Amino acid sequence: MVNITAITLLNCVLFLKDPIAHSAAEAELPVLGPAMKFMFYHYAYLDAWGMIFKTIFALVYLAVGLFFGKYVLHDFLFRNRFEWAMFNDDKGSWFCMCLSSLWSLYAGCFIFNALEELCNPKANDYDGFNDGLGFTFGEFHEFLSPFSLSFNVFTIVMVFDDILQDRNNDANARSAGTVSIFGSFFEGDPYPNTWVGLKKIYRAGNGFVRVALFWIVAVLLITFHILVANSYHLEHDWAHKSLIPAMSEFDRSMLAAIITSLELICIMQDEEFPRFNAIHRVRLFGFNSYRIHIAFRQCDIVVTGKWFNYSLVLFTLLINFIMFDYQFTYTPDFYQQSLTSDGFIINTNGKILEKAKYLGVPRSIMGLTVLPMAVTIAGFVFCLVRDAHLKRQEKRKLKDLQALEFSVSEAL
Repeated sequence: MVNITAITLLNCVLFLKDPIAHSAAEAELPVLGPAMKFMFYHYAYLDAWGMIFKTIFALVYLAVGLFFGKYVLHDFLFRNRFEWAMFNDDKGSWFCMCLSSLWSLYAGCFIFNALEELCNPKANDYDGFNDGLGFTFGEFHEFLSPFSLSFNVFTIVMVFDDILQDRNNDANARSAGTVSIFGSFFEGDPYPNTWVGLKKIYRAGNGFVRVALFWIVAVLLITFHILVANSYHLEHDWAHKSLIPAMSEFDRSMLAAIITSLELICIMQDEEFPRFNAIHRVRLFGFNSYRIHIAFRQCDIVVTGKWFNYSLVLFTLLINFIMFDYQFTYTPDFYQQSLTSDGFIINTNGKILEKAKYLGVPRSIMGLTVLPMAVTIAGFVFCLVRDAHLKRQEKRKLKDLQALEFSVSEAL
């Protein structure tokens, strides 16, 4: 809970100090930008037949990505090789398919543009393969910041809701028919001694109080958080100036790295990490059910509470990685900004950003900002590798025990 709260507050500080949020340069987003252009944008030099060919080409690579995500990433790697219970049956397949299809479209965009440059002379005058999104960084920030801040606030409320949920009441789950898709789960409350009195109030009304409180608190927190984060544009930031001095590119990059590390630590603090075997049932936050089930003739879409939570955390982790990349590679020229003699950043319209500095810190020093993430990722990988080793040892012991029992039964 403390970890998630710290992430939200630090994210708010970073948004307040971010000079990229005021840039008039075209916004760029690695991987996602080219994939979006390849799938949805119209290439100016293409005629009708060329657009039809591009659409078919994009759909083929989308299908390849979906196939790779389902049968290679999900089935072969995560479910069968790593044997993670969170990927049992078809759980998590949509997440794997979306992730792999994004990279597949990125590769398809690169190949399509290379072919067009070879076969179509008009393509040489058109930069079809870039990370640009067609709007400025300032517009992108205004669009992204409410979503990012909202996801962080939702994560706080989600963790709070997860702690206070009633894990002993399984009758509703059985009547809804959700037990069969979850396998094993924690019996009882994993937090029996935490906020006992508050839990009684929170669980009252057969879940009605829980759902109502969730939406009321979430809406109030998101509204407050967005107003505070956008106070720079409203020029009501004197309090923030007095509390937090102007930050250099090193400070902003280090802050983004710490936020990303804390987000990864949040995953490592899950009671099921790293094995994800004892999957307990979690209600979807904001709802009084354990899952959402949409049935089609060819397939079923099932969103469980646990996977909904994981998806939210992983999405915010991705946003934080992108934010770190922006801060680590920041240079004023690229973002159409300039500097004062004191190192303060001047925006395109001539306004001095008094919260942001650029000191020209060498890359060798900037590399130190990667250390928090490197240490956290190393710990994350170590836990996974160590758990895989322990799992192999357990299997070996079980196999030896079964062989011993078989030999004893044969001797008798």
